[in-house]
Amino acid sequence: MDIIKPMMTARHYAALEENPFGHFLNMPKIYHSFLNVSALLKKTYNVETRTFWFGGKTIPVVFDPREFCIMMGLQFKGIPIDKNLKIETPFIRRVFGGKLTQVKRHQIAEKLEEYAVRTDQQSIEDFCRLYIIFACNTFLLPKGNFQLPRYVYPHVEKLERVGDFAWGKLVYDVLIENIEAHLAGAGGYFDGCTIGLLAWVSERITSLGFARTHTRQGNNFDLCIFIVLFAYVIN
Repeated sequence: MDIIKPMMTARHYAALEENPFGHFLNMPKIYHSFLNVSALLKKTYNVETRTFWFGGKTIPVVFDPREFCIMMGLQFKGIPIDKNLKIETPFIRRVFGGKLTQVKRHQIAEKLEEYAVRTDQQSIEDFCRLYIIFACNTFLLPKGNFQLPRYVYPHVEKLERVGDFAWGKLVYDVLIENIEAHLAGAGGYFDGCTIGLLAWVSERITSLGFARTHTRQGNNFDLCIFIVLFAYVIN
């Protein structure tokens, strides 16, 4: 978005201010390593209770969906996202010629650049839809194939209804599903909002009253601090 923001007009910015995903526009750059995420989960996470254990497994911190949604600025309560909804939408037909195979991450980015300079009302509305699916594709609901599940697109068709859906719960549920499959040995890589997970862990560690610095005591908590400190770097 750093490339696109200078291209946007005041009308684009105003439209995103009314968008429930608008606060991500100024999100800082975040770099993280999947190996660090995996190590964090394997050393500290309990699947049955959905709890992280720090301090040599003496400090439990429940991975609460409501806390996660508050931290992400996304709605936990609302209309559930219908994962069975896979209808073709006017937005996809209009912008991508109806070809879902063309709705990959880099194509969305290219369309964002194209629509960032268009000022007619339809184009600004489509820019907002592109912005939402770009946020979902890159860090909220990322997948290894750089595509989104088809059910996402119908839920962004009516911009005035986008904020009615429980997006935060969806992001949390998808992340949990992938975490648990990964820890069960389903594969080396897993999808989901791992950036959000690390941000949540980082915030919870601070709330426990511990300095976020690495020590050499060798317990799990210190290892977790080490992982987060180097995995969650903000420029």
